[in-house]
Amino acid sequence: MEIKKKSGHNKSYAQCHSGHYAFSQTISCDFMTKLKTYILILTLVLSTCLTFGQTEKPMTAIQRDSLFSIEWNKEQDSLRAEFYKQPKFIKITFEKNGKIKPFKGRFYISVDSNELELQPNDLGLYEVNFTIDTSQTIILKMIVDKKTFTQQLSRPTEIKNGATIVFGIVTDIQKQSRKGIRRPHNENDKISKKDEFYNSFFENDNILSLARQKKIKRIEYVQVTPRVYGCGTSKKYVKY
Repeated sequence: MEIKKKSGHNKSYAQCHSGHYAFSQTISCDFMTKLKTYILILTLVLSTCLTFGQTEKPMTAIQRDSLFSIEWNKEQDSLRAEFYKQPKFIKITFEKNGKIKPFKGRFYISVDSNELELQPNDLGLYEVNFTIDTSQTIILKMIVDKKTFTQQLSRPTEIKNGATIVFGIVTDIQKQSRKGIRRPHNENDKISKKDEFYNSFFENDNILSLARQKKIKRIEYVQVTPRVYGCGTSKKYVKY
């Protein structure tokens, strides 16, 4: 891993603190976590049913709840410990006007005064093999197609255990603003993925108004989905 000082990048960082900003949050859950939870619940229910018909004194509802709670906590602790033992990787995606583009650029993480250029492995993932804590200032930077994206994280620990990061740019925001908020034609219809994408910006009245007035030419965004056990919060940073 190459470590470089942050000097020479002051202009880029200063630009992060100008213009308009917004962010949104969504909840994401790990499918395997929920699947393992369902299996544990089913196992405990079957175990209770099998012992119910035996000659021993059946457990009371309180005893069953207590047993379930103990087994549940043990299983969760084991799964959580195993989850966080895995290598911590960052997956990078680049989008233009809502479409995924091949990422052939460079990725950096600035930790306080040090800028680190991360190198991808054979799978195109970037390993976080350094310590991150809440006292640090973390800035993400990506360079692709001669364009530089930078974003300071509101919570440094968003990438502590790895994450999926989407860097994106919208260059046709003025054109798309003419249509405004996309709505289904009929009550039971669903809007397209493309319409959902532009709605995610136009639901912000300020963005829609400025785009229609041709006061903004493009939008840049960075969406960070932390790698966590169970459910986590995905945050989308927007610059316009």
